[in-house]
Amino acid sequence: MLFPNSTNWRRPIKVKDPIAQGGFETQGLQLDDEHGGTVLVQMVSAAGTGYCFNTKRNRLREKLVLRKNDPLVNKHVLFHEKKKIRSI
Repeated sequence: MLFPNSTNWRRPIKVKDPIAQGGFETQGLQLDDEHGGTVLVQMVSAAGTGYCFNTKRNRLREKLVLRKNDPLVNKHVLFHEKKKIRSI
């Protein structure tokens, strides 16, 4: 419960409705995209050690190839995108 003397208490904000005031209309815009613009993907080492990590990439981008350190061989190697884990 928040009280006026509490440090977390803030005055309520009045939100104006732009459509009711004759502002912009969201008829042609898709504000809440159900799939999002990014994808979580699994990257696997090309050295064959089986080391992998997860990273994000843009949905419209081609498959990722990154050069990072593989701690099992302690060298920089290429990491290839193996599979898509989920949409973010």
